[in-house]
Amino acid sequence: MLQQTQVATVIPYFERFIAAFPDVASLAAAPVERVLEQWSGLGYYRRAHMLHRAAQAIVAEHGGVFPREAAAIAALPGIGRSTASAIAAFAFGARGAILDGNVKRVLARHAASPASPPIRPSSAHCWARAEALLPAHDIETYTQALMDLGATVCLRTRPRCDVCPVAADCVARREHRIAELPGRRAKKRCRSVRPRCCCSNGTARCCSSAGRTSASGRVCGVCLSSSEAPTRPRIAARALLPTSCPAPRCRRSSTASPTSG
Repeated sequence: MLQQTQVATVIPYFERFIAAFPDVASLAAAPVERVLEQWSGLGYYRRAHMLHRAAQAIVAEHGGVFPREAAAIAALPGIGRSTASAIAAFAFGARGAILDGNVKRVLARHAASPASPPIRPSSAHCWARAEALLPAHDIETYTQALMDLGATVCLRTRPRCDVCPVAADCVARREHRIAELPGRRAKKRCRSVRPRCCCSNGTARCCSSAGRTSASGRVCGVCLSSSEAPTRPRIAARALLPTSCPAPRCRRSSTASPTSG
């Protein structure tokens, strides 16, 4: 529930959810509609679906007993490596690194190494550093402190360096590079779409309608001119159309060159 949602917002939903499903078995046995009903208002409903599936997997694959190892937890639906390590640390005292967005920012600034290009946030470099800093004991306190440090002190904008417990040896602060770290993720470049018309009847007519189904199984896309593709990147709509291709007149000329389907 805390993924993408603040603690203050989650608390009443969590209490209501736990009252309805006090253990893994009751959650796994509940119909998904009831799970969604108890989740209603919290948003991001995919989380509810994944939580329900994870409960069912625990019952089916682990005899209803929540796994203790981070690797086994990460294999459950909807749980990634960092979340699995956090669960294992708090629930079982297991030693493992976490690397959510807040932690990435703290580590990137403290060592003054970019967490986005040329080094991606999920790269082996970041994970290796997070694991190298793990204490031998009291992993629960360390994990919670690291999360709180990123969430309340080492903020993305206007960080509170004056109260930061590791400010003395923070390289980014010393080199006045806080604003530039951890850096921004490079934007994905849109691929240009080649002009085409792949009507199943082989005609040169372009189709501008989408969402129709046909037993023919042939695909028809929206044509874009070569001049449009770079300036107005769009994804050509693909729909299954009848072989007669009854789409309305395309905004382009009917002399477009056909391509095979």
